Amino acid sequence: MGGSSPSVTYAPPPPAPTLVQQPTQALESQTALNEVSGAQSRLNMTLGSQLDQQNKAFFTTQDMRQTQAVGGETRATIATQGEQQRASTTTEGEQQRLGTRVAGEESRFGTRVAGEESRFGTRVTGEEQRRGMLTEGEQQRLGTVTAGEQQRLGTVTEGEQQRLGTRVAGEESRLGTRVTGEEQRRGTVTSGEQQRLGTVTAGEQQRLGTVTEGEQQRLGTRVAGEESRLGTRVTGEEQRRGMLTEGEQQRLGTRVTGEEQRLGTVTAGEQQRLGIRMAGQEARLGTVTEGEQQRLGTIIAGEQQRLGTRVTGEEQRRGMLTEGEQQRLGTRVAGEESRLGTRVAGEESRLGTQVAGEEQRRGTVTSGEQQRLGTVTEGEQQRLGTRVAGEEQRRGTQTAGEETRKTDLQKIMQENYAANRNRNWAQSSYRA
Repeated sequence: MGGSSPSVTYAPPPPAPTLVQQPTQALESQTALNEVSGAQSRLNMTLGSQLDQQNKAFFTTQDMRQTQAVGGETRATIATQGEQQRASTTTEGEQQRLGTRVAGEESRFGTRVAGEESRFGTRVTGEEQRRGMLTEGEQQRLGTVTAGEQQRLGTVTEGEQQRLGTRVAGEESRLGTRVTGEEQRRGTVTSGEQQRLGTVTAGEQQRLGTVTEGEQQRLGTRVAGEESRLGTRVTGEEQRRGMLTEGEQQRLGTRVTGEEQRLGTVTAGEQQRLGIRMAGQEARLGTVTEGEQQRLGTIIAGEQQRLGTRVTGEEQRRGMLTEGEQQRLGTRVAGEESRLGTRVAGEESRLGTQVAGEEQRRGTVTSGEQQRLGTVTEGEQQRLGTRVAGEEQRRGTQTAGEETRKTDLQKIMQENYAANRNRNWAQSSYRA
């Protein structure tokens, strides 16, 4: 049982690997890739340049294509609107004629009822008006007497106060005239100095602004001329197409509108004549009733007016006497104060005129110098702007002339087409 352990035999190790040298193409592949990459880059740059040119051409004509698309949609919209408008005109005419008949019946019924109520109201109004005239006449005469007494007392008091006020106003006016003259002379000197300084500064700024404005105006005129010529060409084409479509729809709509208008005119005329007949009957009845009430009111008003005129005349004559006395006293005092004020105002006016003349002469000299400098600069800029505007105007006139000739040719073709169509229709009718 106690024998020796078994022995283990291991396999020998494998032999060492043998390295075999193989030729590589890494350098050749890298060189070929570099050549292909360079060719691809050149191709990309060429295609990119072509795409830039195509994009530039596309965006340059984008506005023209958009205008043409808008023109097509506009013509389709005009045609649809014409059809709907003619259908609406027909329905509207029918409803309008029904409404005219119903309105005529209601108008005649309302005219009849209004006439009856108007005549009844005229009678009641006449009675109340005559009673009011009697009461108003009595109160007016009493008021005229009281007003005359108060007016005479007020005229006396007003005359006294007016004379006192005239004296005080004269004294204050003379003092104010002296102070105003001194301040006006000082202000004239200061205003002259500031005006001369402002004239110099304004002249410099005006010349600088004229130069800048001329440069910007020439640039804007050049760009506006180019855009205007391009837009005129595209707008002319679309306008001619729209005129054709609009003319056809307009003629169809005019035909339907005329038919409905004639039917509505007939119905309206019938209803109007019936309404005029009913209104005439009611107006005649109302005129008779109103005339009777008016004649009664005129009689009473005349009596009250004559009584009031008599009382008013007496009070007016008394007031004139009192007012004349107070007016003569006031005129005397006012004349004295006016003469004193005129003398003081004359002295101050002469001093102010002398100072203002000196300052005005100084300002005139400075303003003349600045005006001459501004005129020279403005003339230069104006000549430059006129030259640029003339060039742009000639270009625009040339483009507008081309579009006008195209439009005239389109009109001639339309007229020839219409004439040929009418001649063919006439020949077909003759053969039939």
